[in-house]
Amino acid sequence: MLASIRVKNFALVEDTELQLDQGLTVFTGETGAGKSLLLNAILLLLGNRASASWVRKGALKAEVEGQFVLGSDPERLAKLAEMGFELEDPTDCLVVRREFGSSENVASRIWIQGKAATRAQLQSALGDLIEVSGQHEFLRLNKSSYVLDILDSLSDHPEDLLLYKDVFQKYEALQNDLLRLNELKFSEDSLDYLKSQIEELKDLVNFTSLAELEEELEKKAKQLSSRDKILEQLQSCLALIEGAGENSFGLSDLVRSLDKEFRKLCTLIGNDDLLQRIDDLNDVLSELEEEVEALHVKWSDDSLQSEEVLETLSRLRRAKRKYQVQSALELKEIYDQKKSELKTLEEADSRKNYLEKQIKNLKIELEHKAQKISLERKKISEKLISRWEKSVRELGMPHATFSLRFERSPLLSLKGVDEIELYFSSNRGHELMPLSKVASGGELSRILLSLKECVAQKVSVGVYLFDEVDTGIGGETAHIVGKKLARLAASSQVLVVTHLAQIAAFANEQVRVEKTDDSQSSTKSVLKVLSKSERLEELARMLGGQKMSSARKLAEDMVKRVRQELSSH
Repeated sequence: MLASIRVKNFALVEDTELQLDQGLTVFTGETGAGKSLLLNAILLLLGNRASASWVRKGALKAEVEGQFVLGSDPERLAKLAEMGFELEDPTDCLVVRREFGSSENVASRIWIQGKAATRAQLQSALGDLIEVSGQHEFLRLNKSSYVLDILDSLSDHPEDLLLYKDVFQKYEALQNDLLRLNELKFSEDSLDYLKSQIEELKDLVNFTSLAELEEELEKKAKQLSSRDKILEQLQSCLALIEGAGENSFGLSDLVRSLDKEFRKLCTLIGNDDLLQRIDDLNDVLSELEEEVEALHVKWSDDSLQSEEVLETLSRLRRAKRKYQVQSALELKEIYDQKKSELKTLEEADSRKNYLEKQIKNLKIELEHKAQKISLERKKISEKLISRWEKSVRELGMPHATFSLRFERSPLLSLKGVDEIELYFSSNRGHELMPLSKVASGGELSRILLSLKECVAQKVSVGVYLFDEVDTGIGGETAHIVGKKLARLAASSQVLVVTHLAQIAAFANEQVRVEKTDDSQSSTKSVLKVLSKSERLEELARMLGGQKMSSARKLAEDMVKRVRQELSSH
């Protein structure tokens, strides 16, 4: 249920909070006071789109906040938890808050349990929490899918439709696979070209690490571009170590001379410790000379390796340009994709044959299941029509007649093979016609309310919201409408906007919406929960004579009659 709603700078409402309870709550007030806009605020909490025109004049943004009691609704609680909006205690209220601006420059924001959310998440979590009855739902009565959903909600065998839908989803997935295969157009030339692309990429992507390979190749290529300078520098290093020619001394010659002189010194002083140092120096110099000579040999005779490095790097660069990628790793992804395409093409014929057989078998299974579901729907429709006609006839249409006409769809769908159209006549002896062509706005309101009453016997709905249920009715019919709303409210929260005292008299709680003008000539709407005496005044006003004693007496009699009727049930 909706436990509370707070609106700020919304339409004519400056800032107000309303606590709501179970049972029937009616919103009353003069035309234009803002009753229906309040219901728009409730719909915003379910994920409806906001309108900048709803922001109060002079304000930058409007705010709507609601608290919902979800009770024992494990599926919804699980969905919220999956989205990251988990309730610590299932008995806690779920808090939804929305802000939207008077222009595109002001960002619209949504919070669920204090966490930022998207409108899609809000719709998914709460979009079906409240059963809304208004002009848009009158239109839904003309849609086959809506009527099918109603019949299925009344089924004693819901598992049949669940099994059917599970098989249909597999059937549809296989059909999509077959469609993709049939759309594949290729010739021998295109197949050969695909194979050549795979072969072209094969050597490049078979390296252990393409990223390291590319880096290493770039490094070697850079070194090769400086090869002459490297050889020249190596030669200079060797010259310093070995000497540049016959008459030139190098570091090796100097160390040899130093060794000779140190040996003489050690003989004279009788101490050989310094000789070990000279030996170490000889070893280091010898190793350094060997390494420099090895590098010189490598860079002097590396023509084959140089060509391989440069060729591999060139192929890698060409492939990156050809396939319009930035890195060698992306080439691996393209290679895998090409191999997958080749496999698909080579196996296309056998795969198509397999899919066609599977689709044929599933279609037979689906048609069998759909026929069973269709028979069940027809049985349900007979019972529903009987209850529906009885309920509608109580609302001032004594000769109302319904008919649900089934047609078999040539194609299987997620809902089976049934197409349904609702036919209606409100007059004795008149031919039944499609509901959309013959029912008036007032009749549609009563038809929809009666449908809710019939469905409520089998389907539990937490909150009903009615905006136009009193269209085109009055007198005793309005009284019966109020009684039916009260019946719904016995097990659900029911919120109703009404202009009729006969309906308002059945409410557990009545909220008056009225417009006021302050000292600055600014108009605003104020919501007030009425006390018992205030309710009588409001009912008298609705009856057309707030200041007349007769209207007050009539309101008192109306409330007394309602109490007697409700207490007798």
